[in-house]
Amino acid sequence: MSFDVKFADIEERDTDFAIIRSFIDYECVRNLFFSKIGKNGHLVRVYHSKVQTESDGHVGESDIIFILEKDNKRFAIFVEDKIAADPQPSQRKRYDDRAELLKKEEQYDEYYVFLCAPKAYR
Repeated sequence: MSFDVKFADIEERDTDFAIIRSFIDYECVRNLFFSKIGKNGHLVRVYHSKVQTESDGHVGESDIIFILEKDNKRFAIFVEDKIAADPQPSQRKRYDDRAELLKKEEQYDEYYVFLCAPKAYR
């Protein structure tokens, strides 16, 4: 069977929700993330498009944040989802800043940042 897939009308927000739903609904998807960080946990909270002011005063947005817990310890998984946008200046540092800001509120000790993007983006 042969078919052609056109992604021109898919927006980043569509992809965000697909990632969130897949993480919630499919253990195999969660396990992809868990295998990269060497731990797992149960989902406590999900944020989408969480806006925060970073240490440099810049307002930034985290696409997806999963807060998880295991053995009464919390950790966070931050997912940056890129479709066609250009890399942003200091993007990784800005994610670290936002993760540090949310640490106290969500009471996690560790966080992990993932970039989901087409190969050409890297």
